[in-house]
Amino acid sequence: MRTFLVAALALFGATRVAAQQDDRWQVTLNDGRIIWDLHLVRLQGDTLVVRDADSTYRFPIMRVDELRLVRKSEARRTADRNRYGAALGGADDQVYRLTLDDRTERRQVLEQVLKDHPPSPPPPKPLQGYDALWQITLKNGTIVWNLRLLKLERDTLVFRQDSATVRYPLMGVDELRLVRAGEHEIGPVAAGGRYDGAANGSTDLVYQLTLLDRAERRRVVEQIFRGRAAPAP
Repeated sequence: MRTFLVAALALFGATRVAAQQDDRWQVTLNDGRIIWDLHLVRLQGDTLVVRDADSTYRFPIMRVDELRLVRKSEARRTADRNRYGAALGGADDQVYRLTLDDRTERRQVLEQVLKDHPPSPPPPKPLQGYDALWQITLKNGTIVWNLRLLKLERDTLVFRQDSATVRYPLMGVDELRLVRAGEHEIGPVAAGGRYDGAANGSTDLVYQLTLLDRAERRRVVEQIFRGRAAPAP
């Protein structure tokens, strides 16, 4: 009986850790902006640190009006005024409303959230070095592949394609795709083919630029460069 109980507790612990690693959070700032698909990292003084697939964000806690856990679970209501279920984001969301809280109260709420939902370790960074393979989709629908991203020169993206250097206006590029799939997925694209739902594969990292203005596109590309490995000497 004791062995069965230990095994059951171990299974419960593993299931809980897996669920926490699958948690997705959404932050609403006091200027109305909403940032979603986030993972908790830590509370650093009066700063909430979160991350998504590509970046780490730091928000002063006095700028955070709402923290929302978005997941499929049974809706629960508690007496805690900072927390409720059946919220706008979904009937199963858990929402921590901080708008009326002072600095101390916000810190207490966030400390409890991190205690209840311990952050999972970040995933390994995808290959984004100077040898990474990129593909772009232009505004006219043309797809250009087998590119290596070199630099952003004013408002022009500069790539190396085989032995040639090619340039594309930033406003003419609707999508940047970091191809990190296997050879069996890269090959058909080089042969002119496409996969349903993605030009190469579901593991590609896609930067959709279509709805972004010039300044926003520049920020996306600058963030890509910040995450890259240094070039080989």
